[in-house]
Amino acid sequence: MPIDWATIKHFSPKENWGDIDLIDPRLIGVLDEYRDDLGHAVHISPAVGAVCAQDGHSKDSYHYPVFVSGKLVRPCQATDVFPDCDLETAWLCAMRHPAIMGIGIYPCWRYQDEHLSGGLHLDIRATPRRAMWWQDIGGYKNLRTWDDIYLMLSYIH
Repeated sequence: MPIDWATIKHFSPKENWGDIDLIDPRLIGVLDEYRDDLGHAVHISPAVGAVCAQDGHSKDSYHYPVFVSGKLVRPCQATDVFPDCDLETAWLCAMRHPAIMGIGIYPCWRYQDEHLSGGLHLDIRATPRRAMWWQDIGGYKNLRTWDDIYLMLSYIH
């Protein structure tokens, strides 16, 4: 199903999507809703593979399209973004969106001109439980308990 860009307010086909034909159109719609809810600009990461990747992520990453016998069976369902606000606000907004089922917090990322620090991985995986994690200079940490969340918030705040 192609993306109906006439219904998208905050993004365009000129963003760093990678191969736009391999992206789940729902992802772009969810990002547009997220941007509305957040009330701040959301920049798609300029990094290669930030949306539709061929490598560079975990082997089961939602950044990858999935093909079976040459046929696309699951399009890319993840993107990396730089919200134009503090990470705590951006994370809480992502938590409130029912379709965002994967949230990664990366406080050490830097945007092109360094005016934005910290980014998010957002995905629309079809799973019954939301996956959340964060990464600091010490590596990846899952967010499974309130103690985990408190530690992450104290780090990014």
